[in-house]
Amino acid sequence: MIPILLALPLALFPLDSNDGGFLPGGTTGQWAWGVAVFGPGDQGQVWGTNLDGYYLNDAVDVLEIPLPDLSGAQEPVLVMRHWYRTHVGDSGTLQVHDGGGWFRAEPVYGYPHPDGFSGESGGWVESALHLDGYGPNPRVRLAFESDVAFALDGWYVSHVGVYDGDATPPRIAPILIPGDTQDPEGPYLVVLAVEDDHGVDTARVAYRLGDGPEAEVPLTDLGDGTWTAELPGQPPGTVVTWFAEASDGDQPARWPLLEASVFEVYLAAPTDLRGPEGRVVGTEARLEWNPPDSPHPVVGYQVTEAGFEAAPVNVEGPSATVPLRVDGTHRWTVRAAYDLDGVRYHGEPSVPLDLQVEVPSLDPLDPAFGYPGEYLWVEFTGDSLYLGQDATELRLGRGVGVESLEVLDVGRALARVTISTTASPGFRDARVTCPHGVFTFPEVFEVRDGEGGPGVVEVSPGWVVQGATTPIRVRVGTPFAGPVVVDPGPDLLVTSEVTVEGQEARFEVLALGSAGLGERTLLLDDGARLWAAPLEVREYVVPLERGCRTVPGSPPWVALLLALALVRRRRGSAAP
Repeated sequence: MIPILLALPLALFPLDSNDGGFLPGGTTGQWAWGVAVFGPGDQGQVWGTNLDGYYLNDAVDVLEIPLPDLSGAQEPVLVMRHWYRTHVGDSGTLQVHDGGGWFRAEPVYGYPHPDGFSGESGGWVESALHLDGYGPNPRVRLAFESDVAFALDGWYVSHVGVYDGDATPPRIAPILIPGDTQDPEGPYLVVLAVEDDHGVDTARVAYRLGDGPEAEVPLTDLGDGTWTAELPGQPPGTVVTWFAEASDGDQPARWPLLEASVFEVYLAAPTDLRGPEGRVVGTEARLEWNPPDSPHPVVGYQVTEAGFEAAPVNVEGPSATVPLRVDGTHRWTVRAAYDLDGVRYHGEPSVPLDLQVEVPSLDPLDPAFGYPGEYLWVEFTGDSLYLGQDATELRLGRGVGVESLEVLDVGRALARVTISTTASPGFRDARVTCPHGVFTFPEVFEVRDGEGGPGVVEVSPGWVVQGATTPIRVRVGTPFAGPVVVDPGPDLLVTSEVTVEGQEARFEVLALGSAGLGERTLLLDDGARLWAAPLEVREYVVPLERGCRTVPGSPPWVALLLALALVRRRRGSAAP
């Protein structure tokens, strides 16, 4: 309750400690003193209509307030603190009996509704009733009337006082107050009805910009109970909180009573932000929206993802292709950009759009590097790739060829990779083509400098002879990753088991008699790398020296041919 500063109290009824001697009556007797279960809730003990339920229908019930002797009072006034919530057609009024009968009395500043205290009070409120002119011993009562229709919480009183003097503060009621606006120029007009039974002495509007200090502007009386003030224009994004105060010299008043009134100077947001329907599998999505409803020209848009505001997508028109991140929130908003007198502002954000997203990702390749001239088995795995054997392609950039690709499951594949001997060192991007699109993963494979690479160190011997079986030993720069399978190429056969010890592999190679001459490449596959071992195929040459000696390692049929040739030679040299 607003403090009553200079009025002399004649009688006080706090009601939280006793019933004040109030006298209930009427058709149903529903007025009662106690703790209200309905209505305002736990406010201590009060007088109210039907404390534990809705008020009764089709009733006229009264509550008389015992008054002191007013014969010595100059300006007696009754002030009560009350709360009400009634249905349409039901109401409460103040009634006075001046010796001639009960009649409806008008409170200071009148009733809020033609029927009286009807509808909702909006919380606890104070009302006052001037008692001068009714004689030294008037009687006052609260009259509550309800019809036969619906019922609500009712009418409750928590405090009543009778005073001599100015006990009523000014009344302030809004006529026109500022709302959210796109006008940065201002001013913002405040129009209030301010009145007092003794006359208004001072009135002002106090306001605050954001968290800034309090400032004020005067309220100007237009002469008919209407008072106005102008708040200065503010830049977009400014939140203005304000309230009005008035005083009659004795009693102050404020509107709003507790909270401040708030409005914002803003620039409109785009509307209807939309994207692909359903689940999106990809690394980008196209968003569209409608331009904002604004009196100011739009010069562009800024699209942001929640959590990644530092990396917006700036576009000119009402659409944008935005990146989709594996670790993204996938919640997007868009703001319009405005140019106001050479100053760029971004307006309010749109209603957020949540996308259902699967972002394809690639795990580190295994192995993730190689050297010029190498052959590798490269395994790649990822999420949301949905690989298919006949619908997947892998490219690893300049100088790195993918000779074959085997899809193991929807997220894993094995590629046979050849690195050119002239490939320059550096990182390569992986470009994966799969059923949902083409996705590029930057710098996932490295071609390293050839020096010190794990290549073939030695092949001994470095040649084989047509028609001969030759034991071969291959030594490499690092230990073999596992068992070795040798691909000798056309016209060469591996005729023994391949044995591996650390960095060496041993096996035998038979060169068919029809094997082409010249340089060949043996591929040793240890499951991780394809080691390229150079090998020369040499021609078999028949020895010219006498005897039956043959080239070491020659097969038996070679010796037989040599023996037959020798017999013919001897026969041809015999004299007749």
